[in-house]
Amino acid sequence: MKTIDRDRVIDSGTISGLDFTRFVNMGVTPYHYDRNGVCSLVEVTRKNLPKLKFQRVYLLTPDEYNKISVFTENVNELAALHQRHIELLKDMVEPILVDKIMK
Repeated sequence: MKTIDRDRVIDSGTISGLDFTRFVNMGVTPYHYDRNGVCSLVEVTRKNLPKLKFQRVYLLTPDEYNKISVFTENVNELAALHQRHIELLKDMVEPILVDKIMK
C-alpha cells in the first residue's frame, strides 16, 4: 500500500495564504478529516482555514481523494449497518423478557 509523504500531512496552523498557490503547483488539494456525524474529507479553503485549529491537513491528489472517499463511504455504510443491528437487538430484549417471565 502506498503511503502519503510526511510533508503532505501538515498542521492547519502552519498553512498560510501563499501555501494554497504552492498546493496548486504541486497538483494536490488540501483536505481535513471530519468525523462529526459521518466520516468525510472536507476541502480546506482560505475561508474555512481559521476554523481548523489544531487539525491535520492532508494534501491529496485527485486519485488519492477518490480512493479515500470510497473507503470512507464504506466505513459509513458499515457503521450504519452496525447501528441498525444494535437497534434490532434492543428491540428483541422486551419480547425475550416477556417470554422468560411467562414460562
